[in-house]
Parts: sequence; C-alpha cells; structure tokens
Amino acid sequence: MTVLGDAGEDILYASLSNGDLSLQFEYFASEQDPHDYEFIFTVKPKDFPLIAKLFGLDENADILSNIQKISDAGRGQEFKEALNEERVPREIFTWLS
Repeated sequence: MTVLGDAGEDILYASLSNGDLSLQFEYFASEQDPHDYEFIFTVKPKDFPLIAKLFGLDENADILSNIQKISDAGRGQEFKEALNEERVPREIFTWLS
C-alpha cells in the first residue's frame, strides 16, 4: 500500500514481510545529486501498538489498516518523521547507487 505525504505524493510503500512491517522509499538522482537512495524501515510487531498510540488509533487493529488511516488522515509525512526520528523503534537498511 502507498502512504501519501502532505501534498498527496507517494512517500512510503508499506507491506508486511514475515510478520514485520516494511516501509520503503527512494530518492532518485537529480542534477544536484547524481545518486539514487533507497531506505527500508522494518518495524517489529511488538511495536505496532506504539504506532497506533502515537496516532490515536486502535492498538488492536491490523497494522496495515492503521497505516492506511494515517495516510488517509493526511499524516503520512508525520509518520515518516516518526520513523526518521526513531520515535517508532525500527531497523533501517539503506542503499546508494
């Protein structure tokens, strides 16, 4: 599923992988920066209730349903910032080309 930013742009792609929440995004090369970057955040199921709590959602609801609600409420950028700022425990994988 796609998580939208403040201006309706795709900012994260969310899916479940082996029970974990996987959130991916890429920055593509530009004139200012000739590199592509990919980031993958992985959130463990034990931390799903924390996401719900941060966004005032049902802690027992399906995580992808809660992520969809965050996106639909126009709070996708806020969610991405919570990941970047480690307010949500996560593992991160980065790739540069």
